[in-house]
Amino acid sequence: TRQKPFTCMLQALEEAVESLSVALHISPKDCECLCLRSDAYLQLKLYHLALRDANNACSLRPDLPDAEIRRRCVRVLALRCVLKVH
Repeated sequence: TRQKPFTCMLQALEEAVESLSVALHISPKDCECLCLRSDAYLQLKLYHLALRDANNACSLRPDLPDAEIRRRCVRVLALRCVLKVH
């Protein structure tokens, strides 16, 4: 029973990624969707995908501080993950 909340959260994140991907297929320049999907990927520890979406959001809206903050957070967390492995 201890794994059940984790499993539910994982499933919710995967569903969020799927829904946001559909939305981005319809509107590929939706910066908010890119940022939200980046967050979901980050929580799933899919750092390369999180960074891709954050980079795309920054390219689309360089004036948006949230996108740049997200990109920096992804980079820091990915680096921490790499450093833990080695």
